Amino acid sequence: MYTIVPKNLLATAYDIYYDNKLVAHLKKPTVSIKDNCNVLIGGKQFDFRRQGVVSGDWILETPDDGTVASAVKPGVFNDTFVIHFDTNELTLKAKFLSLKNECILFDKDRQIGNILQANFFSRKLHFTVNKEIPLEIIVFIVCIALVVIDRKSASTST
Repeated sequence: MYTIVPKNLLATAYDIYYDNKLVAHLKKPTVSIKDNCNVLIGGKQFDFRRQGVVSGDWILETPDDGTVASAVKPGVFNDTFVIHFDTNELTLKAKFLSLKNECILFDKDRQIGNILQANFFSRKLHFTVNKEIPLEIIVFIVCIALVVIDRKSASTST
């Protein structure tokens, strides 16, 4: 199980642990109109960003290798994301009818994982997945889930 832990009160930086071992670090800008963050995995730098300001695909890329993964949101009024990497396609769907934030990961029609808020008052998340997925793709999925959760939190606080 992966655990995503905010490092500060504003939740602009997160550490990702796998079985209590630090495997990645995310840092989002404090103020930004774009969904983006810097990602560090095993000393290698990645960038998570949206291609446009308010529309476009989300991508994970490295300065050397280019695009590692991409995600498209097929509908404007739902929080479903189709994630592409190598020759694989996964779907991440946000679940809104619960007190805790939850995103469910599917491989075709089969649920293979979920990201769940630790408790109602926490920004800490748990990510359980039962399929071999490269770490950089796991982190990409976490970044997308954080976008959804941040947007949900912003819409309920106004």
